[in-house]
Amino acid sequence: MNLFEYVKNDMIIYKIPAVLKLVLMLLLSIVVCFLDAKVNLIAFLLIFLVFVLSRVNVTYFLKDLLPIIWYTFFIVIFNILSCIISNGTLSMDEVLNNYTLSLISRLFTVVSLTSLFFRTTSIFDLFYSLRGSLIIALFFNFFTRLFSIWGTLSKTYRARGGKRGFKMVYKLMPIFILLSLKKANDTYLSICNRKKSSV
Repeated sequence: MNLFEYVKNDMIIYKIPAVLKLVLMLLLSIVVCFLDAKVNLIAFLLIFLVFVLSRVNVTYFLKDLLPIIWYTFFIVIFNILSCIISNGTLSMDEVLNNYTLSLISRLFTVVSLTSLFFRTTSIFDLFYSLRGSLIIALFFNFFTRLFSIWGTLSKTYRARGGKRGFKMVYKLMPIFILLSLKKANDTYLSICNRKKSSV
């Protein structure tokens, strides 16, 4: 299953209107930016608890967090190198300073909110709820389609013997851009045809 892909279920969170979930996700994402690392950690654990109670496979949640895990790894490595170069010694207080911990905790909390929203909200619910705001609905629809396109490409690449890494990104990125543009164009044409048929 691809990143942020909808998982069908019948738990309570699935029955909450898509617009309400969208508004809550956006508001909470803004609030997260003003919270410190400890509060964000508590928020992250609460989101994880909601995920578990929603009976969505926890591996999907961890998969959505994978890009942030890699990003955190690179931040820590960069801080270690800069600490050694500037001071000549390794200090964990400087490597994991307040700014770094706050940044990482905010990223994890925002991405976990996004994961919870997209894993429990179908594209059809979004279209139905945002039918008065077609551009917004199309944006969220296309957002999930991008992950789906990249997931399909990477699986095909690995099935043909390719390995993960910079070379994979370098080879697949032009194809990914072309397929994304084609998908956007197909969606636009289908909307135009639907409008003509409804007139």
